[in-house]
Amino acid sequence: MAKKDTEISQLMFKTRGWAVNDSTLQDLEDDATWVTMTLSGRLAWAHQQRTELLGTALKEQVIYPQGWSIQEFTPPYGWSAAVIDTAGTPKIGMPMRLNIHDLWTTVPMTEEYFKRAVGYYEYNVLGPAFIPLPYANAGHIGYMDFEQVVAAHSREFNVDYGAMSKDVIAADAAVRVYPLHMTYSNQWGSAEPIASQDIYHTRICVCTVDLNTMPSTSAEPSDSTDWFVQVPPSIQPMVTVEDKPSFIERVTMERRSKAV
Repeated sequence: MAKKDTEISQLMFKTRGWAVNDSTLQDLEDDATWVTMTLSGRLAWAHQQRTELLGTALKEQVIYPQGWSIQEFTPPYGWSAAVIDTAGTPKIGMPMRLNIHDLWTTVPMTEEYFKRAVGYYEYNVLGPAFIPLPYANAGHIGYMDFEQVVAAHSREFNVDYGAMSKDVIAADAAVRVYPLHMTYSNQWGSAEPIASQDIYHTRICVCTVDLNTMPSTSAEPSDSTDWFVQVPPSIQPMVTVEDKPSFIERVTMERRSKAV
């Protein structure tokens, strides 16, 4: 039997879908929270949302995550010619690859954190709360504590390399598409009590696209190959239990959630 102060509840975030190509890049920059090119010349963007938990705080309760899921109606898909262009000499061999990270955090992501997470400063990316490489430069330093990343899911999607044949690449632009197969899926996070007055959700996408230039943070996505990537919208519910701990316990939980 649940305690008197215990309540079963649910948090939920919905993420929008993205249809990204050369002609929608300005829309992406207008709608996303952050957009950048990575050091390896991949296109990265993120959208952050916030939900207030003021009612829970006023009741002096905290939220215990019990489980959550990512619900999508379709898989991601796209197409690229796997091209980088070096001084007018196209080079083939950079197939489409898409990473999607969904993060529930008790402190907000920042643009600086976003850049570390996608590989703006280093070829090696660094997720929140993870230990940086010992020989990395200043752009690969740790951020956030594990207690503040209460739930996360990281996935990678790749093309079937059989689809990289010249016949597929040369197909008519109106019909060509690569199904993206999930090759990596890892659900992680601390599942620590949420004792902050806000909960944040950030979806980060990083995609390999055709380039007009050599890969770098100033690389230019191609305006001539008809590349595109489609990321589906999602519904992400989290089942929770709200409980009222003792004063000392709650203060301790608040300090951990707020990184005080």
